[in-house]
This record gives sequence, structure tokens and C-alpha cells, in this order.
Amino acid sequence: MKLHRNLVFATIDSLHLIFNENKQADKVLKSTLKLDKRWGARDRGFIAETTYDIVRWKRLYAEIAEVKEPFDRPKLFRLFTVWATLKGINIPDWKQFEDTPTRRIKGRFDELSKIRKFRESLPDWLDELGAKELGKKWDAEIAALNQLADVVLRVNTLKTTVEQVQHELADLDIETETIKGSPSALKLKERANVFVTDAFKNGFFEVQDASSQRVAEVLDAQPGERIIDACAGAGGKSLHIATMMENKGQLIAMDIYEKKLIELKRRARRNDIFNIETRVIDSTKVIKKLINKADRVLIDAPCSGLGVLKRNPDAKWKMQPGFLDSIRTTQKEILDSYSRMVRPGGKLVYATCSILPSENELQIKDFLGREAGKDFSLVMEEKILPSKSGFDGFYISLLEKKEEDLLERGLKGNKTEGKQDAVKIGLKGDKTEEKQDVVKIGLKGDKTEGKQDVVKIGLKGDKTEEKQDPVKMAPKVSKTKAKKDTTITGPKGDKTKVKADATKIVPKVSKTKAKEGTTKIVPKVSKTKAKEGTAKIKPKVKKTKGK
Repeated sequence: MKLHRNLVFATIDSLHLIFNENKQADKVLKSTLKLDKRWGARDRGFIAETTYDIVRWKRLYAEIAEVKEPFDRPKLFRLFTVWATLKGINIPDWKQFEDTPTRRIKGRFDELSKIRKFRESLPDWLDELGAKELGKKWDAEIAALNQLADVVLRVNTLKTTVEQVQHELADLDIETETIKGSPSALKLKERANVFVTDAFKNGFFEVQDASSQRVAEVLDAQPGERIIDACAGAGGKSLHIATMMENKGQLIAMDIYEKKLIELKRRARRNDIFNIETRVIDSTKVIKKLINKADRVLIDAPCSGLGVLKRNPDAKWKMQPGFLDSIRTTQKEILDSYSRMVRPGGKLVYATCSILPSENELQIKDFLGREAGKDFSLVMEEKILPSKSGFDGFYISLLEKKEEDLLERGLKGNKTEGKQDAVKIGLKGDKTEEKQDVVKIGLKGDKTEGKQDVVKIGLKGDKTEEKQDPVKMAPKVSKTKAKKDTTITGPKGDKTKVKADATKIVPKVSKTKAKEGTTKIVPKVSKTKAKEGTAKIKPKVKKTKGK
């Protein structure tokens, strides 16, 4: 390969922005590749791949070149020299490459390759963390994550088919192949700029890794449902979910960054998707308004991003040890808050693009053990490892929220239960048999002591008799002590004779004015002869139609 001065210089300029000015690699390259319209696909490919390669192997190359940060231009050229030498590229006779120690570079490479943190080009703390969390698996996973990522497409089945996109790209000499287990995916056999194709501009596909596509498949959104993508970002997964919903139902895409949601809207228009509603999470009210409202909620949680180092190699240099502690706390808070939007019986998917257990299965285990997760149960989980799949590393778990107990709701059944002192009445007025301590007929009751036989009354006036516990909830009464035989007159003129020293219980009936179309329930007290120290009350319900 012959090196061209303008391409090499463009690469050095990009590295300077990434390493010294802490710019994101993808954004730097997007800007760099627009600098010269004369550059063809091969020229652009050289700049992008060389830049990513040197970013990926920064620590190894810096050790071999014996340079340390910050990298000035001479140091950046030395890094480039190491890259070119290890790639077997002839070094041109430029002043920037004077006295290149080719043999020494190869010797140092062999020596340092025996040490994992140099071989895989990692910060010490990250290498130690990976080994601690993954054990022996860390070697295979980090090696896989240092490989160049495949370009994978997700076909928009609302507008076309996998076969049609495959044929259309083939006409442009872009060869693709299907991926087993990913029904909407196509993988490019060779890298190509698919963004300039008519198929992309017409919304026939999006670029999305196969592992990422699996998230929407696990969520399994159905047409007509209300779905919430709680950490939508620019909407890659939202678009996939909307496609599976066939544009039917409501998909609420939420994020704390409005700019990302604006990009989502633009992408949705290109994909002919119109059932997405975006909402910026700018206060807790946004979440509170949706509590128990969603059939399914996706939490694509912010994470370390270690599972996508293939396509974001600069992340391992920008990340700091304290960031992981912070992000794990954020994940916990998001789980506790956003999970409340799932309705009883609904589903929750928690996903990350990380391979660390502390961000994944351990987060879910802790969530299920907390008060916030007590109503959820784990249905399934998937750990997608780069070493086995060949794609990005992902974690996906599916949880289900238990149905609200009908006995607690009292809406779909006639029985209700609870430790309240009341007769529970179903919507149809059917009687319920429970050990309750009250006749509840719309009046306020005070507690009275003593075992009494009370009557439970349904809305239809049906009566059941059962013995009650010592603490009773009865219609509000006042108690007085009779000094001699006394006759009590009730609200309807009914008379009850009470012997001396017995307790007189006089129901207090509040006056209520019935509105038109309502029914007034008035207790009627029949005569009963009270034994000394007790009083038996048999309330009767009389329905009267309000005028």
C-alpha cells in the first residue's frame, strides 16, 4: 500500500482532536471525511479505519513508540509509524518518518504481547475490573471487542422486505448475507458506505447491530399496545419497536436530551413511522403521569458501553473508574422510577450494551429484592457475549409485573379482602362472606366492644348473619346507661324495650339530601329485646328513590 500525504495528514489531525482535545472519534471522523470532496470511498475508508485502529491500540503503540500523553504531532507520527510497520506498509521517505526503528518495533511488539493489558491495549483499572467481574472469560471477551465491527443493517419491514433490500444493494455491488436468528438483519460482506444509497434515503433500512436488534424482539411489542421506550436516545430501538407494532398503537419515546429526540423524529419520518410520540424527561412529573399506564416498558439503560468497544474504541480511554460507580447508581435509580410505568400484568425489559455482571444480572437481582421490584418476577435473560456471537456485547432481561389482586381491587370480582371493619359489596350487590367487623352502608361507624351478632347487607337488601369479633364497626351510635326499664324509640317509631343497667344504643342517622337519580339508604331498627349488657341490632336497608 502506498501512503498519500493528504490522507496521512488527515489521520494525524483526527488523532489530535481525539487524544488531545477529548473529542468523540465518530464525530471527528464524520467532520474529517467531509473536508475534501475529491476523496473516494477507498480514501475515506483509509482515514476512518487507520484512525480507529490507532485509537484502539493506543496503549500498545505508545509503549512500543516510547511516547506518553499529551501527544504532539511528532509523537502522533511515531504512533502512525508503529501502526504502518506492524501492518507491513512501506514507510515513505518523509521527514516525519526519519530514523524509523522497524526491527525494534517488531521486537517490542512480541515482548509486550505477552502481557494482557498491553496486548489488548487497556488501562490498568479496566483490565483489573474485567478480570474481577468475568474471571477467565475476560481474555476472550476483550480480544473479541478489539476486532473491527461488522456493518449490520435492520430492514424496515413496513416498507420493504429483506430480499428486496438484498437485491437492491447487490445491484450496487454491495454484497450482504442474512444472519441466523435475526429475521430483519443483513450483514455486509465487505465494508461500504450504505448511507449514500437510495435504499437508505428511502427508509428501507437502518444500520443496527444484530445484538441491538434482539432487544425489541425480546420486548415483543404488539400492535395496538401502549409502549414506552424510556431511554430512547436517537431512537434506533424505538424505530424497530414501531415497525413490530405495524404503526398501530402508541409508542412513547422518552429521553432527558431533547436533541436526541429531534433526531428520532427525523429518522421516523424517513421510515414512514407515525405512531411515535416523544417526551423530554425534564421533571419527575413526566414519569408520574404514566405510572401503571404502559403495557410494556423498555429501559435501555445508560451503561459503561464495554459491549460496544468494537465500534467505540475511544470509550476505554475516556472512561474513568469513578464513572462506573456513578452509572451503576443511575441504573438503580432509573429501574426504581421507570418501572412504575408498567401496568399490572405488563412487561419490563432492562437492557445494556455492557458485559459486566454488576451492570446487568446483579442489578436485576438487587431490583427484585427491593421494595420497588417486589411486584416483578424475572421471566428470562440473555447475555450476548462478543466472543460467541461475533457481534456487540449485550444484556437483556424480561420481567413481568404481577396482576393486581382482584380481591384487593374489588372491581372484577365480588369478593374483597382486607383487615378493614366493613362488609364488602361487589359491583352487582352480591353478598360476601368474610370475617369483617361491620355493616357498611355508607354511614360512618364508631368502634364498639362486645361480641354481637350483626347483619351483613348487600346492595339488594339481602341479609346474612354471622358472629363478629370484639371490635365492631357499626352505624354511628351513642351509648347511655339505663337506670330503669326504658323504652327506646327508633327513627321510624319502632320501639325497643331495654331493662335497667343495659346499654342503650341509639343509631345516629345523618340527614342526607338525595340528588336526582340516587338512592338513599336509611337504616331501620326493628324491635329487639336486649339482654343485660348487650344489644342486638338488625339494621334493615330501605331504598327510596331521590327526586
